[in-house]
Amino acid sequence: MHSTLDIVLGERASESLPKGGWKTGRRFADFVVDGIPLSSIVQRKADVISMLGWGLASVQREVVERLLLQRSPDFPPNRYALYVCPECGDLSCGAISAVIERTGDVAVWRDFGYQNDYESGPPDRRHIEQLGEYRFDWNGYEATIRRGYGMGGFIPEVPAHPTPWWRKSLKSLFR
Repeated sequence: MHSTLDIVLGERASESLPKGGWKTGRRFADFVVDGIPLSSIVQRKADVISMLGWGLASVQREVVERLLLQRSPDFPPNRYALYVCPECGDLSCGAISAVIERTGDVAVWRDFGYQNDYESGPPDRRHIEQLGEYRFDWNGYEATIRRGYGMGGFIPEVPAHPTPWWRKSLKSLFR
């Protein structure tokens, strides 16, 4: 029996925090498995959002390729980040990951856990135990993952070496 996978637009509201802090608002592509948004479960563990559907266009392409098993996993062995820090997307902040495998025409997500890229040991499964093993028809899975690309928008790409503001100002003085 296959599970259903869908993508919906999720949103993390911006928020002012005590002492001048700030939570950045983000729109992202949230995974919905068998009618349940996974964010409703994984956010019991940590303040995380899906890796899919937000950020730089180039990074979003890499996320799609990774979820389609066309790139190396984020963590060994075969563990792929699904939900990450909504501020920066850095795996060092912590991520909800799962083993993702393809068996014939079936994509399998299993063994969910919370981990980062600097501590060894098994992922922490507390508070997300209800996430089980999900099996998706590969063709539907691929189409759904591709549909999430850009769903929440794109962050503009910044030139690798922008001209410093002071250099622009000096040029204008000598014209």
